[in-house]
Parts: sequence; C-alpha cells; structure tokens
Amino acid sequence: NHIFDPSENWIEIGRRLNLIFPNHPKDVTIGVTAAGVIPYYSELNSIDLRGLNDRYIAKSGVITGSRPGHTRGPTLDYLYDSNINLLVGHPQVRSINAPFSFQKFSQSFCGFMDQKDCNLLAKKSHKVISMQIDSNYIIDMLYMSPSKSIEEAIKNNLLSIMHREGS
Repeated sequence: NHIFDPSENWIEIGRRLNLIFPNHPKDVTIGVTAAGVIPYYSELNSIDLRGLNDRYIAKSGVITGSRPGHTRGPTLDYLYDSNINLLVGHPQVRSINAPFSFQKFSQSFCGFMDQKDCNLLAKKSHKVISMQIDSNYIIDMLYMSPSKSIEEAIKNNLLSIMHREGS
C-alpha cells in the first residue's frame, strides 16, 4: 500500500516535508504523482503530474498511458513554467543503506513524461536532494528551481545534496 507501507510511506513523506517547511512557504512547490496524500500532509503548493487536479495537464498534457486517471503527463516546458522547486515525481523511496543511483532515481519522473522530455531533464544539471523520511528510508527529489526556503533547509542539514557521479 503506497500510503502506509514503510517502503513507500507517502503519508510520512508529506509529514516530513511539513516538518521541514512548517510555515508552508510560497517559494516551495512540489511536483508529484501522489497528488492527494503528499500535498495534503505537507500542506505545500503542489502540481499534480497526472492531471487529476491540474486542468492544463488533464486537457493538454502528453499521453503517456491508458490507465484511467493516469493517461497524461506534463511536458518539460510545463514543469519549468509551473516553477516546481522539488520534483518528487512518482515517489521512489530507498533504504537508508542503499546507494544512490541516478538511473533508478530517474524512473521516478520518466514514467509520467514523454521519453524525449525525460531524457532532456535527466541531462540537466539540477541537484538531486535527499530527505530522510524515518530511521530506515530516504526519498530523492530533483531540485528544479531556486528557493530560499530549500536553501535554508539544506544549510540546516534537513535536506542533503546527492552527487550524481557514477549514475
């Protein structure tokens, strides 16, 4: 279960984001496919990458599948135009002991985008930010556009920058 299973734990991802950004700063917007649970618990601005809560993606997004509610996704231009700061994508939680793999991480956003856009995004020099969820798990996110609140969280060791070498 995406919501409660400790190896996915979408509720705790939202709660942890809320702890890191308790005043719900306007300069933090997340892009996420789990558009109910994580935005609800984080109380952050969010972009629903599957279009259920986003009119533009629902009507004009690229077709990426045939499963109801999961047929469209954003273009790369739309991700940038939406000023997403942290691209969570489809949350990919990893064990705290598992090494970071950019190739595996990129699957968190390639599943809901056009392959060409996904390849372009993967080649960009965006930082990968890690957030510890609990004593066993971490989630990695793509840091797409600058935010004073995110920079402060990095400075205070609430978020970590991952190195992309060897990915």
